[in-house]
Amino acid sequence: MELERRRYGLLGDSSLYTKRGNNKRTHIKPDLQLLLHEEIDVIVCPGGGVKEFILHLTCWGSYEVLGISYFGNEHTGVPMDEQHHGQMWARCFELLREKADYVVFFMGGFAAKYGYFQPYDDNMSKIRNWAYDQGFEVRTDFDQVQSWPLSHDNLHFSREVHEELVSYWASLLQSRVRSRPSRPSRCASMPPAAMRVPCEVRPLHPPVAAKPAPVRMVPPVRPVAAVPLVPLEPSATVT
Repeated sequence: MELERRRYGLLGDSSLYTKRGNNKRTHIKPDLQLLLHEEIDVIVCPGGGVKEFILHLTCWGSYEVLGISYFGNEHTGVPMDEQHHGQMWARCFELLREKADYVVFFMGGFAAKYGYFQPYDDNMSKIRNWAYDQGFEVRTDFDQVQSWPLSHDNLHFSREVHEELVSYWASLLQSRVRSRPSRPSRCASMPPAAMRVPCEVRPLHPPVAAKPAPVRMVPPVRPVAAVPLVPLEPSATVT
């Protein structure tokens, strides 16, 4: 039996809820439904990524508008395997076309916000460009993300910006702009220079530590016994 088609759906990670000081989550779904006057299907994947998206989209219903929250939890440390993850994202994009008339991504994470390093920004930039090249709307809104304080864990948005986050997602779901904006430059998928982590200048070859000079053991000097002084006899006088 075909699942019921709904107007709005949300799938993704940490921008779909906020956290209090006691680590308790406050999900945006109830307030978002009140604001939009619509029932909304929401699937939250804490710490999840494209693998989890594929899993849920495979058995999910269809929607007029589908919002995807992606903050790159799987790419925070090292450069990603582009071939492997590119294939996974290609499959995800196929499912998104099948499941929704319109898809909007929110990919606003940047390294300096979370204390990550440059590979995180590089990975996120590539994924944003992949999504945009496939015809999906991709929102970063770095200034907005920068203004939202994090909770005590420095990973999730604080409960104090819950209402702003709800309003933000409502505006994304209701926008549904059919005409695509002009193609941003490659740099536009990266955070502004003021929000980037400083690049560490590394030598082409790692410095070779100098080998310590060998230590030559010198045997201790033995004390010499004192020689008693013998008085000399007066020499004979030659006449």
